[in-house]
Amino acid sequence: MNDQERLLLLHKRWTKSISPEELARLEEWLASDEAFRREARSLETLWEKAAQSSSSFQPDTNRAWERFRKEMQAPAPARVVRFPRLWRVAASIAFLIAAAGTFWYVQSLQPGYKPIFANYEKVRTDSSGYQMLVLPDSSVVLVNRFTKFSYPKKFNGATRNVYLKGEAYFEVKKDSSHPFIVHTPRGQVTVTGTVFNVRAYNWKEKFEEVYLFSGKVNYLAHKLHESADIQPEERVVYNSSVSHLERSNDPEAIPLYWVKGYLDLKNQKLKDILKVMETYFHVKFDVSEIPLDLDCRYTVYLSGKSLEESIGMVEELANFQIEKMAQKTYRITGGYRKPCN
Repeated sequence: MNDQERLLLLHKRWTKSISPEELARLEEWLASDEAFRREARSLETLWEKAAQSSSSFQPDTNRAWERFRKEMQAPAPARVVRFPRLWRVAASIAFLIAAAGTFWYVQSLQPGYKPIFANYEKVRTDSSGYQMLVLPDSSVVLVNRFTKFSYPKKFNGATRNVYLKGEAYFEVKKDSSHPFIVHTPRGQVTVTGTVFNVRAYNWKEKFEEVYLFSGKVNYLAHKLHESADIQPEERVVYNSSVSHLERSNDPEAIPLYWVKGYLDLKNQKLKDILKVMETYFHVKFDVSEIPLDLDCRYTVYLSGKSLEESIGMVEELANFQIEKMAQKTYRITGGYRKPCN
């Protein structure tokens, strides 16, 4: 890896556009080369200062990038300058910082980018409830519990970019000339105008899910470099434990359970609670050892909860024990072991 390659990988990491493979290569190099590690820290400090520049400054980004490219490709001078290796190209970085243009230019070419200078609204929900939003383009978003959602105060440029960690239901205003892109921790959903649900609890679950109600959307899984065009009443799931996207038809619109309140189960039979969990979390429960408990009624609020959290809540209902038997199969034991009144 030469200096130019190292610098470009650092730049991709700073702009959050680095692929998992590139990040692994960069981290390996940083771990094995102390001098490179020190230089990288210095350059990162320099880059952070650029991020603090005023967003009102409008540089000539094409000219800045062209000058930077030429300097990167220019032959090294005959005179030896005693600077650390990466500081041989730091002069180019300094120029870019002064211009404050290349950052925006390179960022705009990367999938999933979020400009530092953009004025974004940030919404964060907790256990207290959902939140409905009307975006600047008049699109409507219903944000589920325990979700982080960011969107700009005004959509600018060729695309409408929003950022989701959690779950949200979208009714996007149609605009074929300005695609609407939902960036998730593991991928992105691109639409022009339609109704769909995205589930991407990155820190709770090992999968992302997109369900389409009407129109057409495309989901891209970054790590797999695989995309899928989704049809109405179709669900696409990206599970990090498999090497492909999973498709299934779901005419009952199960992902809308949380929108309609079906995940807040009041005085419901245990067998119905488990059925909802099986459908929503893509798992199967073995209830052969608790047949007398299945008609007992309970109240449990599962909206915004992960599978593990939901299992813990069910275990507390009647002293159940839930044991994982296979990747998507759980066995339930314990309980009252007597008929319900």
